[in-house]
Amino acid sequence: MYRISQQTIISFESDTLSDNDDISIWYSFIESLDLSFRVHKGKVEIRNCVIENLYLFNGWFPEGFVFEGNIVKNWVLCEIGPHNKKPFIMRNNIFHGFFHFFDCVFSGEVLIENNIFMQGSDLLGNQQTSTKTLFQVLPVIRNNQGRLDFNYDKLKELQLTNKYLRIL
Repeated sequence: MYRISQQTIISFESDTLSDNDDISIWYSFIESLDLSFRVHKGKVEIRNCVIENLYLFNGWFPEGFVFEGNIVKNWVLCEIGPHNKKPFIMRNNIFHGFFHFFDCVFSGEVLIENNIFMQGSDLLGNQQTSTKTLFQVLPVIRNNQGRLDFNYDKLKELQLTNKYLRIL
């Protein structure tokens, strides 16, 4: 179990941990939280944090993912993931930037509720493409603010960049 609470973190990269470690981060300020390029065989919980940059590129969460009560200041890329078997929960968060879901497959339960997506998301968009988000179990998506059905062309308009992707 890897636990952090009430810390200021410049950079957290999960590739420095064992694949089997549970990750629990609470009440922290995080400049860069990178959960990319690995299968997290332990449960991942991020609660009540302020996060500048969040990276979920090719991050898989078969044992579940809880992201609750956080503020994310920049846009988020969730690509080629999360392949959860246990619940994937995003609740009571504020996302200042666009939340981009690309080629994602949710294998287990999904709960996305009471979030604010200030620039929106394409979670439910891109329905005519092969990279649309797939849910193998009917998701519970409720009481969110902000559009969740943008299409890929919204990304071009925003000209988003992060360390894994630049869309022009």
